[in-house]
Amino acid sequence: MLNLGKIVTLDDNKDYATLDTVNYLGNEYCYLIDLNDFNKTKIYQCYNNNLTEVKDPSLISELEVLFVESIGY
Repeated sequence: MLNLGKIVTLDDNKDYATLDTVNYLGNEYCYLIDLNDFNKTKIYQCYNNNLTEVKDPSLISELEVLFVESIGY
């Protein structure tokens, strides 16, 4: 699990901060923001300290709702 504020460097060699994590359907997902461009965000599945980018548009839509509810926007 990535803690809130944890900084990670992804394969694109950019640093991202963890804005939030949620559990959905038995999986953990994290919402990351690019530290150099706050308009760029990514959602990753977290499993055994490995991150896999979520690319399924319908899953992204479902997770975005959960992140918005969790963050409180």
